[in-house]
Amino acid sequence: RINQTLSRNQLETKLTVLRKQYEEEVARLEQFGGMTAELQFAQEELEVANDVLKKLRDRVAAIRTERRQDGAVRLLTSATPPKTPVAELPLKKMGLVGGAAMAVPFFLGLLWELRVRRVTDSSMCGGLSLVGEVARMPAGTRSTKERRIFQESVDALRSNLFLSSSWKDTRSIAVVSSISSEGKSSVASQLALSIAKATGETVLLVDADLRRPDQHRLFGVQMGPGLVAVLAGKTPLLDAVNTSLGHLIHLLPAGELTASPHRLMSPQRLQAFMKNALNTYTYVVVDTAPVLAAGETLAIAATAESTLLCLMRDVSRLESIRQTTRRLEAAGAKIVGTVFSGVTSRQYSYRYGDYHYTVNDEDFIDVGVRDSHDL
Repeated sequence: RINQTLSRNQLETKLTVLRKQYEEEVARLEQFGGMTAELQFAQEELEVANDVLKKLRDRVAAIRTERRQDGAVRLLTSATPPKTPVAELPLKKMGLVGGAAMAVPFFLGLLWELRVRRVTDSSMCGGLSLVGEVARMPAGTRSTKERRIFQESVDALRSNLFLSSSWKDTRSIAVVSSISSEGKSSVASQLALSIAKATGETVLLVDADLRRPDQHRLFGVQMGPGLVAVLAGKTPLLDAVNTSLGHLIHLLPAGELTASPHRLMSPQRLQAFMKNALNTYTYVVVDTAPVLAAGETLAIAATAESTLLCLMRDVSRLESIRQTTRRLEAAGAKIVGTVFSGVTSRQYSYRYGDYHYTVNDEDFIDVGVRDSHDL
């Protein structure tokens, strides 16, 4: 308020000075009434002075108005808190959230239970028979008990296949899985080696997983030209096959993918390829892409005489296995059974025993295959 009073006094002083100047200017103009130009200038100055005077008056009026007010905000009445809630408690939402929080651990446990963890779980996979278990092979082991048990489990798988009634006169087999990381690449490579070792016949291992090929890396060979060039008609089969592994086991790697795998693996091309391969080799083992992720695998399984479905402990899901089985059967594939991988060497030897033997087998090629759980 003190500032407002000072401002008001200053404005009134300026107003008095301007009035005095105005009166002096009027007197001067009356004295020099004949001077037209000077009179015009004086009139303009008078208008400016009047404008300033008007603004000063408005400001003085505003200051007087502000002085009359005690404050911008006045307390009308004291606030009273409500006795009842304005909004109801969200009991339903709270109940739903609490129920969901309690149900999450249950469903997580249910999902874990739906994984295949035991050999007996294979009986729930659409009635498919279990033809073998493959022990897990530790990485970087040679001539150890674990590797011996792993090779013995593969040999047992091969024996069960050959002795089964559904294998009669079978010369080609597709090794498939529902999803990746179910051990199919490891099973396919070791099964081909086991067949060659047991029969002494020529075996062609084909890497038909054109999307994520693995066999060329497992055996340490070049990826091309491979199956892609053979199916495209650019390279004959014998020119694309890698024979560096020995006279019994030959490898046809996948090759560089240059077109859609669905177009390359048409039923007509696959049938012609399989016929050509069986004219040259006694057995053909085909490593494939996951069935649920790659539709071309169905055409391969339908072309091969038999199909072996791979399961991995703690990885395979029952529902995925059922979907894979339905798709394979709808495509006309002949499923000879399932193989259960990922069993530890200790569990395998505990269940089946460890009956060691020693033999110098020059025809058997030892390949540094990784842990089957990774393939």
